[in-house]
Amino acid sequence: MQAMRRVLCTLLLLGFGAPAHLAPQTASSHASGDHPFHWPNGKRVAVTLSFDDARDSQMDVGLALFDRYHAKVTFYVNPPNMKRRLDAWKDAAAKGYEIGNHTMSHPCTGNYAWVGKNDLEDYTMAKMEQEIDEANAETQRLLGVKPSTFAYPCGQKFIGRGTGTQSYVPLVARKFRVGRGFRDEAANGPMFCDFAQVLSPQCDGMSFDDMKKWVLVAAENGGWLVFTGHEIGKPGYQITDASVLDQFLQYAGDPANGVWLDTVDAIARYIQQQRDHAPSPGGL
Repeated sequence: MQAMRRVLCTLLLLGFGAPAHLAPQTASSHASGDHPFHWPNGKRVAVTLSFDDARDSQMDVGLALFDRYHAKVTFYVNPPNMKRRLDAWKDAAAKGYEIGNHTMSHPCTGNYAWVGKNDLEDYTMAKMEQEIDEANAETQRLLGVKPSTFAYPCGQKFIGRGTGTQSYVPLVARKFRVGRGFRDEAANGPMFCDFAQVLSPQCDGMSFDDMKKWVLVAAENGGWLVFTGHEIGKPGYQITDASVLDQFLQYAGDPANGVWLDTVDAIARYIQQQRDHAPSPGGL
């Protein structure tokens, strides 16, 4: 049994049959353009840490950690959840942490037992738009900031059933600079990625070596890596280990590693500026 476990661990570390968080995919040269993307100040890769659902531990554990390293991260909030730690969320917003939209009630597929009657299969586009607009308005009322980016609950982008299924990506594209996905398997090619469907692997359960491996793979083509986490604390279900985050923030803050750590909105703005000034294909 011990020998079998060693073999399985070896295979996982080599990427054979590994879960997505252990087997990051390199962004193609097409996705990153013909030349490496030029990040500011000679950085080789851009990284965003994002956290969903306005979980209490993000304020109770995470905020002090991010403050210590002066790290800029993005929080995707459901306004009703913020009220349990509202003073802390106000403090986070005042310090310049990005506060993004994650809807009011977090609708996902009804195949998840916890969703109840709030399932995407029975949503209409009008109902989804109301969800999003109410979350923006309530976030602005509570914190004084209007979200400019969005995270798809459960990473799911469709409403309805069968031939009546519709993507609500166009709705998000009209209302936000970025729509962030979830449980994806690659970093984003800055000159190629669709801002309305930015890829994001889950960092919950990752070790420091896992996170570093993702960064190194993304750096091969100058990519933009967006992590998604939930709780912050001791290891467990949907928890990003606080000690791992501590290590990672030290790593990202070392200039020798070439990491630009910033929010979804800040990095998307920079990419858009580069796209706006890029020469047209076949141009002079």
